[in-house]
Amino acid sequence: AAVGGHTACVRVLLAYKADVRAGDSAGDTPLMGAAMQGHAECLHELLQAGASVRATTINGNTPLHLAAGAGHDACVRQLLAAGRAPHLYARARARAQRAAPCARSRPLVVIPHAPVTPGADIEARNRNGNTPFLWAARGGNTEVVSTLLEAGASRAACNNSGETALDLAQARGHEMCVRRLQAVK
Repeated sequence: AAVGGHTACVRVLLAYKADVRAGDSAGDTPLMGAAMQGHAECLHELLQAGASVRATTINGNTPLHLAAGAGHDACVRQLLAAGRAPHLYARARARAQRAAPCARSRPLVVIPHAPVTPGADIEARNRNGNTPFLWAARGGNTEVVSTLLEAGASRAACNNSGETALDLAQARGHEMCVRRLQAVK
Protein backbone atom coordinates (compact mmCIF):
# COMPACT_ATOMS: atom_id res chain seq x y z
CA ALA A 1 0.00 0.00 0.00
CA ALA A 2 2.78 2.46 0.94
CA VAL A 3 4.78 1.80 -2.24
CA GLY A 4 1.71 2.58 -4.32
CA GLY A 5 0.86 5.71 -2.36
CA HIS A 6 -2.45 4.32 -1.12
CA THR A 7 -2.75 6.39 2.04
CA ALA A 8 -6.27 5.21 2.85
CA CYS A 9 -5.11 1.58 2.72
CA VAL A 10 -2.13 2.43 4.91
CA ARG A 11 -4.48 3.97 7.47
CA VAL A 12 -6.68 0.86 7.47
CA LEU A 13 -3.67 -1.42 7.89
CA LEU A 14 -2.39 0.75 10.73
CA ALA A 15 -5.82 0.67 12.39
CA TYR A 16 -5.55 -3.14 12.33
CA LYS A 17 -2.11 -2.86 13.97
CA ALA A 18 0.03 -3.75 10.96
CA ASP A 19 3.72 -3.97 11.88
CA VAL A 20 5.27 -0.80 10.43
CA ARG A 21 8.77 -2.15 11.10
CA ALA A 22 8.34 -5.40 9.16
CA GLY A 23 10.64 -5.76 6.17
CA ASP A 24 10.78 -8.06 3.19
CA SER A 25 13.69 -10.40 2.36
CA ALA A 26 15.78 -7.42 1.20
CA GLY A 27 15.01 -5.49 4.37
CA ASP A 28 12.69 -3.03 2.63
CA THR A 29 10.03 -1.64 4.97
CA PRO A 30 6.81 0.19 4.09
CA LEU A 31 8.54 3.46 5.07
CA MET A 32 11.31 2.74 2.57
CA GLY A 33 8.77 2.09 -0.17
CA ALA A 34 6.95 5.35 0.53
CA ALA A 35 10.25 7.27 0.67
CA MET A 36 11.58 5.80 -2.57
CA GLN A 37 8.34 6.50 -4.45
CA GLY A 38 7.86 9.99 -3.00
CA HIS A 39 4.58 9.34 -1.22
CA ALA A 40 4.83 12.03 1.46
CA GLU A 41 1.39 11.43 2.98
CA CYS A 42 2.01 7.68 3.39
CA LEU A 43 5.40 8.51 4.84
CA HIS A 44 3.73 10.81 7.37
CA GLU A 45 1.25 8.14 8.44
CA LEU A 46 4.01 5.55 8.86
CA LEU A 47 6.22 7.94 10.83
CA GLN A 48 3.32 8.78 13.14
CA ALA A 49 2.82 5.04 13.69
CA GLY A 50 6.45 4.60 14.78
CA ALA A 51 8.17 3.35 11.62
CA SER A 52 11.95 3.36 12.00
CA VAL A 53 13.86 5.95 9.98
CA ARG A 54 17.04 4.05 10.85
CA ALA A 55 16.04 0.70 9.35
CA THR A 56 18.41 -0.54 6.65
CA THR A 57 18.14 -2.80 3.63
CA ILE A 58 20.58 -5.66 3.14
CA ASN A 59 22.74 -3.15 1.23
CA GLY A 60 22.67 -0.70 4.13
CA ASN A 61 20.33 1.84 2.56
CA THR A 62 18.07 3.80 4.89
CA PRO A 63 14.78 5.48 3.97
CA LEU A 64 16.77 8.72 3.72
CA HIS A 65 19.12 7.16 1.15
CA LEU A 66 16.15 6.04 -0.94
CA ALA A 67 14.29 9.35 -0.83
CA ALA A 68 17.48 11.33 -1.53
CA GLY A 69 18.54 9.10 -4.41
CA ALA A 70 15.11 9.35 -6.02
CA GLY A 71 14.97 13.13 -5.60
CA HIS A 72 11.96 13.35 -3.29
CA ASP A 73 12.71 16.50 -1.33
CA ALA A 74 9.42 16.53 0.60
CA CYS A 75 10.14 13.02 1.89
CA VAL A 76 13.75 13.91 2.70
CA ARG A 77 12.54 16.84 4.79
CA GLN A 78 10.06 14.67 6.68
CA LEU A 79 12.69 12.01 7.38
CA LEU A 80 15.16 14.61 8.62
CA ALA A 81 12.49 16.03 10.93
CA ALA A 82 11.44 12.65 12.31
CA GLY A 83 12.43 12.18 15.92
CA ARG A 84 12.45 15.88 16.66
CA ALA A 85 9.94 17.51 18.94
CA PRO A 86 6.42 17.12 17.51
CA HIS A 87 6.01 20.88 16.90
CA LEU A 88 9.19 20.86 14.78
CA TYR A 89 7.93 17.83 12.87
CA ALA A 90 4.67 19.66 12.19
CA ARG A 91 6.57 22.64 10.74
CA ALA A 92 8.69 20.35 8.55
CA ARG A 93 5.57 18.55 7.37
CA ALA A 94 3.96 21.89 6.49
CA ARG A 95 7.04 22.78 4.39
CA ALA A 96 6.89 19.37 2.75
CA GLN A 97 3.21 19.89 1.91
CA ARG A 98 4.02 23.18 0.22
CA ALA A 99 6.70 21.38 -1.81
CA ALA A 100 4.39 18.47 -2.72
CA PRO A 101 0.86 19.69 -3.48
CA CYS A 102 -0.43 16.11 -3.67
CA ALA A 103 0.30 15.76 0.06
CA ARG A 104 -2.42 18.31 0.82
CA SER A 105 -5.23 15.76 0.83
CA ARG A 106 -5.51 16.07 4.62
CA PRO A 107 -5.23 19.08 6.90
CA LEU A 108 -2.11 19.32 9.02
CA VAL A 109 -2.85 18.04 12.49
CA VAL A 110 -0.34 18.53 15.29
CA ILE A 111 -0.49 15.54 17.62
CA PRO A 112 0.88 16.66 21.00
CA HIS A 113 2.04 13.19 22.05
CA ALA A 114 3.18 11.82 18.70
CA PRO A 115 5.57 8.86 18.89
CA VAL A 116 9.14 10.09 18.83
CA THR A 117 11.78 7.83 17.35
CA PRO A 118 15.48 8.51 16.79
CA GLY A 119 15.86 10.80 13.79
CA ALA A 120 17.25 9.89 10.40
CA ASP A 121 21.04 9.65 10.30
CA ILE A 122 22.16 12.18 7.70
CA GLU A 123 25.63 10.56 7.56
CA ALA A 124 24.47 6.91 7.37
CA ARG A 125 26.60 4.87 4.99
CA ASN A 126 25.44 1.97 2.88
CA ARG A 127 27.55 -1.04 1.93
CA ASN A 128 29.44 1.01 -0.67
CA GLY A 129 30.05 3.88 1.72
CA ASN A 130 27.51 6.19 0.09
CA THR A 131 25.65 8.67 2.30
CA PRO A 132 22.21 10.08 1.37
CA PHE A 133 24.05 13.24 0.23
CA LEU A 134 26.24 11.23 -2.15
CA TRP A 135 23.19 9.39 -3.51
CA ALA A 136 21.38 12.68 -4.12
CA ALA A 137 24.38 14.03 -6.04
CA ARG A 138 24.72 10.78 -8.01
CA GLY A 139 21.09 11.12 -9.06
CA GLY A 140 21.50 14.79 -9.97
CA ASN A 141 18.91 15.81 -7.40
CA THR A 142 19.99 19.41 -6.87
CA GLU A 143 17.11 20.38 -4.57
CA VAL A 144 17.79 17.40 -2.28
CA VAL A 145 21.53 18.15 -2.32
CA SER A 146 20.71 21.67 -1.11
CA THR A 147 18.34 20.38 1.57
CA LEU A 148 20.92 17.92 2.88
CA LEU A 149 23.66 20.55 2.91
CA GLU A 150 21.37 22.91 4.85
CA ALA A 151 20.68 20.08 7.30
CA GLY A 152 24.40 19.59 7.92
CA ALA A 153 25.48 16.83 5.52
CA SER A 154 29.24 16.57 5.18
CA ARG A 155 30.30 18.19 1.92
CA ALA A 156 33.60 16.29 2.16
CA ALA A 157 31.99 12.83 2.32
CA CYS A 158 33.34 10.22 -0.05
CA ASN A 159 32.36 6.61 -0.65
CA ASN A 160 34.46 3.45 -0.50
CA SER A 161 35.76 4.19 -4.01
CA GLY A 162 36.93 7.63 -2.93
CA GLU A 163 34.26 9.47 -4.95
CA THR A 164 32.88 12.75 -3.62
CA ALA A 165 29.46 14.21 -4.39
CA LEU A 166 31.05 16.42 -7.04
CA ASP A 167 32.75 13.40 -8.64
CA LEU A 168 29.47 11.47 -8.77
CA ALA A 169 27.49 14.38 -10.24
CA GLN A 170 30.18 15.15 -12.84
CA ALA A 171 30.52 11.51 -13.92
CA ARG A 172 26.80 11.38 -14.71
CA GLY A 173 26.57 14.77 -16.42
CA HIS A 174 24.36 16.47 -13.85
CA GLU A 175 25.43 20.04 -14.63
CA MET A 176 23.00 21.88 -12.34
CA CYS A 177 24.03 19.70 -9.44
CA VAL A 178 27.71 20.20 -10.30
CA ARG A 179 27.21 23.99 -10.24
CA ARG A 180 25.43 23.77 -6.88
CA LEU A 181 28.22 21.65 -5.41
CA GLN A 182 30.91 23.95 -6.78
CA ALA A 183 29.17 26.94 -5.16
CA VAL A 184 29.48 25.37 -1.70
CA LYS A 185 32.36 26.77 0.29
